[in-house]
Amino acid sequence: MSTITCIRMSMCAAAALAAASASAQPVLTPVPWPFSPTSMRPDGTMLAGSNWDFVTGSQPATWSLAGGVQVYSVPAGTTSGEILGVSDNGSKAAGVSSFQGSWGTSRATIWQAGVPQTLGHLPGGVRSAALGISGDGSTVVGWSDIGNSRSHAFRWTASHGMQDLGTTGEQLNSGATSISHDGTVITGNTYRDGTAGSARPFRWTAAGGMQDLGLVAGGSFAMAQYISGDGSVIIGTAHRYQNEVSEAGLFRWSESLGMEFLGSLGLPFAERTEMRAAGVSASGEAVVGSALDATSGPGGFGRFAAVYWTRATGLVDLNTYLPSLGLDLGGYSLSTADAISSDGSIIVGTGFAPDGSFATWMVSGVPAPGTIVMLGVGALTASRRRRLS
Repeated sequence: MSTITCIRMSMCAAAALAAASASAQPVLTPVPWPFSPTSMRPDGTMLAGSNWDFVTGSQPATWSLAGGVQVYSVPAGTTSGEILGVSDNGSKAAGVSSFQGSWGTSRATIWQAGVPQTLGHLPGGVRSAALGISGDGSTVVGWSDIGNSRSHAFRWTASHGMQDLGTTGEQLNSGATSISHDGTVITGNTYRDGTAGSARPFRWTAAGGMQDLGLVAGGSFAMAQYISGDGSVIIGTAHRYQNEVSEAGLFRWSESLGMEFLGSLGLPFAERTEMRAAGVSASGEAVVGSALDATSGPGGFGRFAAVYWTRATGLVDLNTYLPSLGLDLGGYSLSTADAISSDGSIIVGTGFAPDGSFATWMVSGVPAPGTIVMLGVGALTASRRRRLS
């Protein structure tokens, strides 16, 4: 491009951005099965989850391009486990360990440099699970039973131990599912009778306590599953009844907009469709999860689909959205999306390989919401500064 053609630096920058956007496309990287992801470092360089062993069952593990699969040990008295959250630098992780996978023996567990430590349980309880960890690894959240068939959300730190976060109103049970990057905001759910059908999402802070977030319009129940890094956005599963159709879909909550129903891929709850939110970008502008249409899959097992949402795309199936960006899936079927990087450019999940075997996948190079606009504004600002100098 000549100097005459591109007189203004801002025009040059815009043209360069457009060309880069046109040439860039996502890339799919297979991750060795039987590693299954649940979370990742914010920058996407490490995945955390579990590795299946046919003798000992699920084992806590991480994976990276540089180091491959790293299997962690489990605490004494347990035989299996799973990592459900990892700190920013990957040195600390939180999850659950148990004896032979039995939920009745579950123990909230943290790993520091791969060394496990159980966190105990709330007074009266015998079971617990850690579901989230702060960016610096100092604060862990999850749930613990408290006896009498009830459980409560907890917040744990090394200095204060396990703190009972209580519950709200007539809801007898609660559990925390995720925590903000700085550890100050926690999300989770309360339950009247311990079942999903009575679930209501909450947001907790030290100053405000446990705040009931309500339901989507026409909603019957909702379950919060993840919180954005800055704590401003909460995502989860929502059920609603509208236009004489009961739908299972995803929700997004923010203080400014309240509860938003993100869609259900047009699959009514009457067909036993289920949805699960699994991750959100740091800004809360990109959401991933999975959908199950229990009636449409081969052999009566249902059809799973990894899903993705932004304000611009709406709720879409990644099996069709990613090819629209130029990615050849090469015969891979994407069943679940289980985590997303902080900038929204990396998504990981599970599905099926071209030969029909189970597979774990990672897609990088996904356009982050607002990236091109932000870069364009930055280039325009820089050009104005040059003209003024």
